[in-house]
Formats: sequence, C-alpha cells, structure tokens
Amino acid sequence: MSKKFRLKMSNYYVENRCNSPTVRPLKVRNSRVISSQGISEKGFTMIEVVIAMLVLMVGLLGIASMQTYGVQATMKSHQQAIAMVQAQDIADRIRTNISGLRSTQYTNAIPGAAPNPTCIALAATCTPAELAATDLFNWQAENAASLPLGQGSITCTDIDAGTAGTLEAGSSCIITLRWDGNRNGAEGLDCSGSILDLACLRMRVML
Repeated sequence: MSKKFRLKMSNYYVENRCNSPTVRPLKVRNSRVISSQGISEKGFTMIEVVIAMLVLMVGLLGIASMQTYGVQATMKSHQQAIAMVQAQDIADRIRTNISGLRSTQYTNAIPGAAPNPTCIALAATCTPAELAATDLFNWQAENAASLPLGQGSITCTDIDAGTAGTLEAGSSCIITLRWDGNRNGAEGLDCSGSILDLACLRMRVML
C-alpha cells in the first residue's frame, strides 16, 4: 500500500507516491489577476476626458465671444450709416438755404422747441433764419430718434475773420453727429474714440 502526500508550493504541488515525487501544476479556479497597468490606463482615460471637456468649453466660449463681437461690429456699422445719412441731410438743407448759412443761423444752434412759424420751404412767409430754425429742430429730432442719444452740431469757420456775423464764400462748416454707440452712458464730446466719449461722425461742407 503506497503512501501518498501532497505538498503545496505556490502554483504547484508535489505528489509523492511510492517514494517517487512528481511535480504537477496546481489548478487555480475562478482566479482574477488585476494588474497595476490596467488601473493606470483607466486613470489616464479619465484625465483625457476632463481635458477634452475643458478644450470644448474654451472653444464654445471663443465662439460665443466672436458672435458677440460680430453683432457689435454690425451694430456700429449700421449706426455709422445712419449718422452719414443724417449728416448728408442737414448738408442738403444748408445748401438750400445758403442765405441762412452765411448769416450763421445754422452755427451751434440746438433749438429746444419747435420754431414758430414752422417752415417747410423758403417762401415769402419764412425768413432764412426761420427756415434754419425749422431745419435744425427737425434734424435734431431725427438724430435723437434714429441714434441712441443722438445729437448734432454745426461749427463754421469764416475764411475772412474781419467779417463778423457772416460767412464769406470759401468758408467751411463741420457737421458733427454724436451718439452713444457702446450704450454705456458715455457723455464725452471729444470724439477721441475713448469709451468715455460718444461715438462721432464729421462731415465738412464748403460754401
């Protein structure tokens, strides 16, 4: 009768039968080996997802910023076009009433109330001064209605400084339109381009 014993050694066992030891592999059932490499791979995957999300967020913010800038640029261009139309409008009115311009009726006049009488054309019942007052009143009303805080002014320079109160041929006038282009409550009148100044457009008219 043979003696039999087993000695477990790691993943192998030694079976001794009749003093003839035999080494056989040990069967391991339902065993799982989790390597550190697998854990590290999962960790790197999470980091990559977080980085991708950050890159996506930065990209979306950039797109939103570009869209905002595009809307602002379009609005400013639209306001510039309106200001140009308004400047051309008063320039045409001035050329129609050249007598009123030469008598400085259009210079630095910002009427606060509708003139009386209200003139729609230069006629016997309206003097050049009255027509100029009507033109300025209507112009300022249109400026305020079409531009944010829109306002205008006209400054003339006489080519002959010795003739006070009149503008000689060859003199020039500068038509200035101002408005709150950034809608930030700016009040500056220097036309410097600063956010503290109103947006400006200027047009020169020669007599």
